[in-house]
Amino acid sequence: KQYEGHQFRDFVLNEFHHTVDVPRSVENIDVVWKFGLYSIKSAFEIEHSTSVYSGILRLSDLRAEAPNSNYPLFIVASESRRKKVFDELKRPTFSGPCLRLHEVIKFLGYEKVREMDESSKNAKDFDANAFMAANGSW
Repeated sequence: KQYEGHQFRDFVLNEFHHTVDVPRSVENIDVVWKFGLYSIKSAFEIEHSTSVYSGILRLSDLRAEAPNSNYPLFIVASESRRKKVFDELKRPTFSGPCLRLHEVIKFLGYEKVREMDESSKNAKDFDANAFMAANGSW
């Protein structure tokens, strides 16, 4: 995939160091922010043309393999898909007492991503913690 003439594959890691906190299913996630070699800062599924359900399922796999993890999980999609994300997260498979994905996965609209991109262009460094705090709720 590419954006504005840039190939995403040119900006990604080729492999992860797998640990208890970084399970194999992380390889199926669209975007993962890493914190050091052995931990995840956050995970994002971009749902533009694929099923919202499949993105939630990939995040569910990640959560199931690392149940004690506390990093934020996001579905990134157009605002028109927000209700669909909510509806899928209410399903018993995802909202049950073990995974509680309806409490863990947050929705992030494309417009919010664009806003964050614009606001960070003039910043010296991107502050991931500020991003998480600003986008920590539905």
